[in-house]
Amino acid sequence: MAPDTSHVPEAVASLLASRATASLRARPDLSSWTRGLSGLDGAQAGLDAVDDEIDRARMCELAEAFIADGQIVSAFVVTMVWGYGDAGYGPFRTRRVLTQSDDPEGAPLDDEVVGRLSLALDVARRDGAVEGYRYLNNHSLGRIKHLGPAFFTKWLYAATARGVHDQELAAPVLDDRVLRWINEKTDLRLRHWYTDDYAAYIDALKNWGRSATPRRTAAGVEEAIFDLTGA
Repeated sequence: MAPDTSHVPEAVASLLASRATASLRARPDLSSWTRGLSGLDGAQAGLDAVDDEIDRARMCELAEAFIADGQIVSAFVVTMVWGYGDAGYGPFRTRRVLTQSDDPEGAPLDDEVVGRLSLALDVARRDGAVEGYRYLNNHSLGRIKHLGPAFFTKWLYAATARGVHDQELAAPVLDDRVLRWINEKTDLRLRHWYTDDYAAYIDALKNWGRSATPRRTAAGVEEAIFDLTGA
């Protein structure tokens, strides 16, 4: 039976009753990212665009500018810098994705990965967030080794926000922190790697956002959950 996403759980209602706050700012170690992604075409251009701090709004603006210019690697790098924040393992994990190597130091960019990231962007923009998720979630479609749902939903978010961080059609991120909070505080039982669960998650966020005053988008509800619940 499909979960009932029309009911607004008390914890969600309480959360959304709080005034929307400014987005959390990531403070990446850009020198570490430069070392970690050295030699990958397009990576440095993305890093050069990032300031000492980056929040959702700025990430979406930068990613959209690179996407519009056809610079997929640069857009992906900006998204990952924001997504990993101050986590020291971000450069290593991002290079693993872009090279498809378990030992990525010095490994070259994998062109097939760039193609899949680009196609995921096209699918999500054309057919919606759930289809973008389905593409990156399935081996028979576009799954990318080392890029799990917690971070490929960040890419889908950047791709569908179209430069506006709370855009109506932006694909909300579903990382471990948000998934854990929803599973603890609501009747939803979400799992990574299940496209139907991601669809139910989006339906819930949309319904919860409509109940808020002022109204919030699905991405805006996800941001509230992430920013206001703590680590």
